[in-house]
Amino acid sequence: MAAHDAAAQPARPRLMRVAEDTGAAATHTPATRIRALLLLVAALALCAVVAWGLIVPGPFGWAISQPQSWQGGAEAALLLAGLALLQRVSARRWRLLGTLLLAEFYLRRHAVDAPAVLCLLYLEFTLALGAAVTRLCGGERPREGEDYLRAFVLGISAWSALAWLASALGWGTPVALRIVTLALLPLACWARACPLSLHLLQRSRAWSLRDRVLLALLAGWVLVLFARANYAFSFDGLWYGFRPEYVLTADGSVFAPLGLVSPVHYFPKLYEVYLLPLSGLDDASVVSGMTILLLGLTALAGTRLLARLGVTSTTAQLLLAALVFTLPAIANPALEPKPDIACALFLLLGWLFAGDWLQSRRFEHAAWFLAAALLAGSSKLIAVPYLGLLVTGIALTAVLVRSGQPDVTATPARNRLAIAALLLATTAATFVIARTWLLAGVPTIGPDPLYKIWTLFGLSLREPAGTLTWAMPQDWATVPGLIVDWLLRPQRMEHIAISWTGNVWLWLPLAALLLRARAVAPDASTQSHRRLALFLILAGIVIAIGWRHHARGSDGNYFIAALVPALVLGVAFAWRQLYHQPQARRVWFAGALLFCGFQAAYAFISASWTPGTRAFDLVLDRSPRDTRKIAEGLLRYHGLWEIGEYLRTRPGVARVVGCAPFEAAVRLPARFEDFPAIALSRPEYVADLGTAVRYMRLFSIGYLLLPKPVAGSDASSQLIHGCTPHNTPPQGTRLVLENERYLLVEPVVPDSG
Repeated sequence: MAAHDAAAQPARPRLMRVAEDTGAAATHTPATRIRALLLLVAALALCAVVAWGLIVPGPFGWAISQPQSWQGGAEAALLLAGLALLQRVSARRWRLLGTLLLAEFYLRRHAVDAPAVLCLLYLEFTLALGAAVTRLCGGERPREGEDYLRAFVLGISAWSALAWLASALGWGTPVALRIVTLALLPLACWARACPLSLHLLQRSRAWSLRDRVLLALLAGWVLVLFARANYAFSFDGLWYGFRPEYVLTADGSVFAPLGLVSPVHYFPKLYEVYLLPLSGLDDASVVSGMTILLLGLTALAGTRLLARLGVTSTTAQLLLAALVFTLPAIANPALEPKPDIACALFLLLGWLFAGDWLQSRRFEHAAWFLAAALLAGSSKLIAVPYLGLLVTGIALTAVLVRSGQPDVTATPARNRLAIAALLLATTAATFVIARTWLLAGVPTIGPDPLYKIWTLFGLSLREPAGTLTWAMPQDWATVPGLIVDWLLRPQRMEHIAISWTGNVWLWLPLAALLLRARAVAPDASTQSHRRLALFLILAGIVIAIGWRHHARGSDGNYFIAALVPALVLGVAFAWRQLYHQPQARRVWFAGALLFCGFQAAYAFISASWTPGTRAFDLVLDRSPRDTRKIAEGLLRYHGLWEIGEYLRTRPGVARVVGCAPFEAAVRLPARFEDFPAIALSRPEYVADLGTAVRYMRLFSIGYLLLPKPVAGSDASSQLIHGCTPHNTPPQGTRLVLENERYLLVEPVVPDSG
């Protein structure tokens, strides 16, 4: 979060432009004090109304009473307080030592110390690989925060191009991609780039005590998120994110036929493949931890965009990072091995590079924008509407806003680097699209308008891949209620309740409007980035209310790429308006910190409906590799242990369909898909057991898992986890394994006679 970036970047706006600077601070009149008090009360009320709804009539009253919530929360508060107090130690060596010891104690107690280090090393490797590509193109090592963001684009693009090529050649398993990563390690070391973590540490030495405290609180919150990653497992994470070795590359390649129906398995998988070297280590927090670190890069991208809008204050940038880090719609998806954060990061970088191009009209910025756009679309399809409106904004702004004096600072090395980024990103994106096209018959499954375009070209979905109706026509009469619920009553929305989109982005500019003494016009050089931010926010609004979603209010993670621009604009506007009113700015700053605290508490108890971390104890010898133990316990509890052990002994990876408790079935050592998931997209496959067996034969699925009737009940009138229970193998199958609760059968070849 550097105060100034490299001089080679487009000309920065002046810190602030004020028409008249007579009298640095506005008079603190009684009316001003009353407004300030009312704004703090309003901030408190906005938080309190949401908290009351969540706890009293809402679903989290039980959650906050659990020991892992209030004791885990107290432990987290002590961690944050300790890290903040350590910043008062004058000797840097002792301050750093105390910080490391406190962090290690907290991480060790939650058995995430080794995963945190491994994630950090993997991120630094990616950045170093990007720095190596930079050096190969004649560029310099990273020196500023923005250089590291470009290095990440280069690093993940280069790694992905090679990893997907290896996968196409049959080297796509986690072990094989670890070998690919190790083979690239000498090249990454050759770059001799300063690690990003060390760069931030060095820059913070010159910061004020207040800024160091803010950074310590941010670092502490990252540690809390790592701890949370060891307890909060989302539905989607269990479904596919934590087991890519079974559902993504079980046959040695991401291009191998899956035999799976759910469209989620055919979505763009750039980020999931990037996580493969960290998968299969019997610890879920490793793969989730990478997403947490990418959230850090997302916050860093936000600070660079804030600088583009004229705010170079380290304090303001750290406050923005805190708002981004704690908002539940952003913090909670960071605990999952899903591409939401990565997609948002690339969209924000696209905004950054596109704004630079509008100011300079240089080729290099256009190339960087295209590279970021390709990576965003290769991460998650939610990028499509954001990119559509962002490109619209670029076109309109290019027509309406003149670029001023031509920028002549471009060098051949920087153009070569931009071309390299574009070529590597294009290669990676081509592999991602080719995989979906090869396995599903169309370049993308969803969103609906894009899927309809493929059908117009005569393309059709290839079985067994299925699709869904992703959105429905909006009932506009319900929109006002939706808006109120998004802002104040998230408990009324089943998915927003655990990924709340917040209301601080509304308070930030309104508070500044009421506190300011005079209007301060923005610097003209910031208008390109400001206008593009509005188009990203507009995209979020269109997604939110343009259609009706299956879950009321949709999911908060769909709006990350709109929420961050809203926060950036809000902080930039307020900082500009209150720049010469230090007392008013302090009041505004206190209100923003209040929101940060509330958002952090909300995120702490809500992600994946799993509150807190652990109750107090001094158990420090837990193994980081505890995921297998959790899986074994669940399989034993649900009566699937023997079946799991049998499947583990099968050559390759067994392919299983059937019915069993979700939380246990997804932990079987097999490529498992349950009947309810299949019925959502291909109900004809599981209309009855006869059609299910035919589907199994057609796509070489080896085993069918069926529950047995509950003792004393009528088997013909009950469904257990989506299946009619059976005591004997259905017609067309033979028994493989049986216990008190389940049958494992396999289809037999029909008698040709």
